[in-house]
Amino acid sequence: MALPDLAPTAAAERRPIWPAVLWLVFLGPFFFLSYGYANHYSSALPHVGSFVYDWEQGLPFWPWTILPYMSIDLFYAASLFLCTSRAELRTHAARLFAATVVSVVCFLVFPLRFSYTRPATSGFNGWLFDLLTGFDLPFNQAPSLHISLLMILWTCYARHLRGAWRWTMHAWFTLIGVSVLTTYQHHFIDVWTGAAVGVLCLYLLPGAPWTLRFGRAAAAASPDAQAPTPKASHVSSMDSDVARHRQLARRYALGCVAFLLLALVALQMNWVTVTLLLCWPAFALAMVALAYRGQGERVFQKQDGRMRWPARWALGTYLLAAWISSRLYTRRVAPYVEVYPGVWIGRAPSAGDLRRGGFTAVVDLAAEFPARPAALRLDYAQVSMLDLVFPTEAQLSAAAGAIVAARQRAEATVQKAGGDVSGRGGVPASSGRLLIHCALGYSRSALAVAAWRARQGEDPESVLAHLRAHRAIVVAPAWVQALRSMIPKGAAE
Repeated sequence: MALPDLAPTAAAERRPIWPAVLWLVFLGPFFFLSYGYANHYSSALPHVGSFVYDWEQGLPFWPWTILPYMSIDLFYAASLFLCTSRAELRTHAARLFAATVVSVVCFLVFPLRFSYTRPATSGFNGWLFDLLTGFDLPFNQAPSLHISLLMILWTCYARHLRGAWRWTMHAWFTLIGVSVLTTYQHHFIDVWTGAAVGVLCLYLLPGAPWTLRFGRAAAAASPDAQAPTPKASHVSSMDSDVARHRQLARRYALGCVAFLLLALVALQMNWVTVTLLLCWPAFALAMVALAYRGQGERVFQKQDGRMRWPARWALGTYLLAAWISSRLYTRRVAPYVEVYPGVWIGRAPSAGDLRRGGFTAVVDLAAEFPARPAALRLDYAQVSMLDLVFPTEAQLSAAAGAIVAARQRAEATVQKAGGDVSGRGGVPASSGRLLIHCALGYSRSALAVAAWRARQGEDPESVLAHLRAHRAIVVAPAWVQALRSMIPKGAAE
């Protein structure tokens, strides 16, 4: 199950009933007015086309599914009163508003029409269809706003319901999703594009602590402003690191542009589905570019090893490519190697890697990969870092601290069991197996180990030389001086 979207509510904060009423008073009329205008505009056009997959000809018409279809209005209104804090309410309302705006803009710019004739209906179901037809003409199609809102509401209700109520909600919301097809309200392209809009709203409006920062906040968080005023000896290292951030951001931005150009080519050839699918990796690469231009690790929305499900879908193409890359670049080397007694570095582990390695603890440095469930069952710590750039001092300190804490917990376990705790290099013997990993096990994991040893007074250059004897690590020479700053004052050279 994905992590909650928002930070925990303060115990003293009351449920924001009146703010929820105000949001409902605003969102309700806004939805009906904007949606109705888009329908009226498209219905007045001389020609509105349709987009239908051939296999849709066999879809059944189930009149009874009009009830779950129309029930979304009640769930929409009630969802605002489920929110337990003003921050949660603002985020939820912003998602509903954003989904409506994006969908209505698409209805106006790319109008489509539902192309099937709906069979006649009677009775209660017929009355509901007549009520719907009086407002919803068959023009507001792709993306399906019904599906976009459903995904946002589903996330909200899943966060607050438990037990049988939660499972009942899942079943009913599944019916709502199916009903857009079985009531002959939408074609399939409307469904998956509506789902895409829903995912984007949930991803781009995540709530704390993953809120994206722009303007002055983004400038303050950019690589140029991450470090204090440097000493003269560190200027070249910092300048190099800032340039590296910018270079990587440009590369990912160019990748985004390349996919958008391919999408334009596909559109010229009338490959609509291909065009839309090519926008997926373009978006993912744009977000990774933003990560290197100040947004940082929050782009991946990973906490305690888990990545929010909207982030996994929105960035899915990049995450898949990064995982394949990690396997290709490590296919001819050991997935992990022991660099100090009981301490290993390596690539992002699969469940099989963890099982074969017999690891008891994991320090995860890869911002771009969610941890495997097998890793979360171990003594797990996450210190997310971006790939291919030098981590911040805070990140290195956190990584070193996580290693120390994992070793201490392991040592305490051994002592409690009456085991041998005498070891070499400050590492207890028989104290478990700690895996420190990034994507490949070549850079971030080596820097974390060097920071850990530097805190114990060792020279980072000697530590890196020791690591190179075990694995082909990739660490820029300019980073060594920054690592030296972590050696405690008064420690032996």
